Amino acid sequence: MVPKDIKQTIKGAQATSKNLTDSISAIIETADQFSDSLSAKVESAFSEIEKDSKTAAEKLSETTTICERIISINNRLIEILQTAQDNFGIDCSSLIDKLNNANGRQTDIISAINSGTETITKTGALPKNVQDDIRRLISSVSPQFDTIKTSFESIRSGIDSAIESGYSALDKVSDILLNLSGDIPGVESTLDNISETNQSMKTTFVNLKSFVESAKTKIDDMIKKVDEIKNNNTIENLVTPIIRNPNALGDFISSPVDIKTTSFFPIENYGSAMTPFYSSLAFWVGGIVLVAVMKCDLTRKELKKLNNPTQTQLFFGRYLIFFLLGQLQSLIITLGDIFFLKVQVNDPVIFVLSGMLSSFIYTLIIYSLTISFSTIGKALAVIILVIQIAGAGGTFPIEVLPEPFQAVSPILPFKYGVNLLREGVAGVDYNVYMINMLCMLVFIPVALILGLLLRRPCIKLISFFNMRVEESDIII
Repeated sequence: MVPKDIKQTIKGAQATSKNLTDSISAIIETADQFSDSLSAKVESAFSEIEKDSKTAAEKLSETTTICERIISINNRLIEILQTAQDNFGIDCSSLIDKLNNANGRQTDIISAINSGTETITKTGALPKNVQDDIRRLISSVSPQFDTIKTSFESIRSGIDSAIESGYSALDKVSDILLNLSGDIPGVESTLDNISETNQSMKTTFVNLKSFVESAKTKIDDMIKKVDEIKNNNTIENLVTPIIRNPNALGDFISSPVDIKTTSFFPIENYGSAMTPFYSSLAFWVGGIVLVAVMKCDLTRKELKKLNNPTQTQLFFGRYLIFFLLGQLQSLIITLGDIFFLKVQVNDPVIFVLSGMLSSFIYTLIIYSLTISFSTIGKALAVIILVIQIAGAGGTFPIEVLPEPFQAVSPILPFKYGVNLLREGVAGVDYNVYMINMLCMLVFIPVALILGLLLRRPCIKLISFFNMRVEESDIII
């Protein structure tokens, strides 16, 4: 485009832009008029509710179109004002905020109208309080537009002045371009070259500045470190002995670290370390053998001979035999560890008592499983044994076991029984010992619940199962 055309374009744009503020004012008036018509429309819909609820719902729903139109007008005003603010430096932020608030109020009205429409459709009526809420929302819009008009009038003169100043400057530029029209291509090319050169020089100087600052920092660090080494006798103290005694360097390289081992609760050998685990295993296996070779239940003839004792009396009376035999087994195992295998036992009394407690808990659990579930209970005792061998931490620390074993470890009696026996082998920490003993004692009520309470509902089912097993001739 030639300069003459530019000048004409600027003049036309200037004439058009002078009407900008008038147009904005007209748009605000239009939005205000829409707001006034909204109230009339809503009142018309309210008056129809008693006559025809369906027509009232339709009319009320149509009023949301007016609200949406007002929001659209406000959004357009916000765009125009934002452009004026960005291009002419006029502070329109207050007016923009008020328009956004007005949009928020229109959104609230739409929500209230939609809710009212839904209520009319479902019930054929609209509560008085809902009508009052809608009227209150609509009546609050008109003062908002009065405030918007006032705010716009306060910045109107500023917009007009900014537009006039901008186009005056453009007019002067067009005159300069008109005078230079004969040499515009050359001037334009020269300016482009100067711009490119200037940008290149700017980039070069920025990079040079970064390089110099980085180099300066590194040099300062080097000077600081050299000063520290110069004032420190550490290197001199290190190098001088090596020069005087070269063998010292060889000794240092061959053994740079002196290791000092301090043992707490030391165990002499691997066999002694594994004694708690294998002793606990023997207690449990001994309990399984007892229920395998001895009957837990009595026949009807035997019960009649005992004058038909209660289930509780039968449970404890029969378990007494298993308890005594289990204690005998535990004494044989623990005393055999001490006097026959001669394993390390720092506290024999604690070791033997821990074995007796473990045997008591194990036999009670196995006996309760067997008396409640018969052959199935024996199988469960074997399954629990297998899980405990892998997951009770007897051979490997629990922390290195797979996650499933870590999860079940706290509910396995083996874990606490092994820990009790370890206290007797390596030396007693009474705090640890008491915690593990209390955890072991928790299994007593669990076993009693299995043997006394859970047995009753299972008697008929287990009897039926035993009869079928006997008929199968598979299990003796």
